[in-house]
Amino acid sequence: MPVNIESQRKVLPRERTPGWSGLSGLNFSLRSGNVFLLDVGGNLSVNVIHGRHEVLMLGSSRFAAKAAARDTEKIGDLVGNDDTRFANAHLGHLRYSLTVLPWLAADLFTQLSSDEFILLQARWVFGLGPRFILFRNDEFAAVFGTGYMPELEYLNPTAFVGQPESTSHMNWWHRWNNYLSFKLDAGELLTISATTYLQPRIDRLTDFWVLNENALSVKLTKRLQLKLALTIRHDSKPPTACVEAFDDGVCPIGRSFAVRPTDIRIENAFAFSF
Repeated sequence: MPVNIESQRKVLPRERTPGWSGLSGLNFSLRSGNVFLLDVGGNLSVNVIHGRHEVLMLGSSRFAAKAAARDTEKIGDLVGNDDTRFANAHLGHLRYSLTVLPWLAADLFTQLSSDEFILLQARWVFGLGPRFILFRNDEFAAVFGTGYMPELEYLNPTAFVGQPESTSHMNWWHRWNNYLSFKLDAGELLTISATTYLQPRIDRLTDFWVLNENALSVKLTKRLQLKLALTIRHDSKPPTACVEAFDDGVCPIGRSFAVRPTDIRIENAFAFSF
C-alpha cells in the first residue's frame, strides 16, 4: 500500500529554507438522528532541513462509520460495529535524505501502516535508494527515485482466505520501489502536483502496487490552503477474504470474496502550514 510522501517534501528552491516547517489537517463530521455518522481524521507532517540533511516525519489517521437509526440505537455503537465502518486506516512514516550533489540525494526511510478494508492489519517497510532531481527551477521540479524496499505484511487472520503466491496471512516480500513526481508552482496562490509510485516484487514483477495521486492546492491565506486530490491505488494480486470470521481455517462455501484491486478517491481538505 504505497503512500504519497512526495507531496509533503520540499522540492522547489523557495521552499528549501533551513529550519523546520510543517503542515497539518483535521476533519471531523458528526451526525445524529435518523442517520448516525462519525468521521474523524487528521494528518501532520514536519520537515527539517539543515545543510545537506533533511528529515521528514509524517502521520495520518482516519476512522469513519455510518448507520441508519433502525440499525443502531446511539452514535457510540458505530465505534465497535464492523458493519458500520467504512474507513479505518493509519500511517506513520520517517525519512532521512542526504544531498550528495545538487541533482542527487540518498534516501533512507521506514513506514508502518494499516487499512482494515484491504485486510491489512500492519504493513512495515524500510528502504533505501537514490533520488534524482531531473529538473528544477523556481516554478517547476521533476524528481525520480528508486531503491530496495523489504516489506512485512500482516493480514487479518480472522478474514484472510488466501492470495496469489501465498496461503499465509503474514508474508515477507522484497520490493523494488520507484516513483516519479512533478510539482508546478503556478503563481503565488496555486500549486499543482502529480506523483506515481510503482512497487513490484523483485522475485515476481507481476505482483505490484501502483499509486497515482494528482493534487491542486489553492492558498487561501498565508497559512491556510485548500487541497483537491484524485488518488488511484491498485494491487495486482489482492487477497481473498471471508465475509465472516472463521476459526477452523475454512471459509463457508459462498462466503468468500476477492478484495477489489483498485480504489479511487476524490477528496478536498483544508491544511494549515506552520
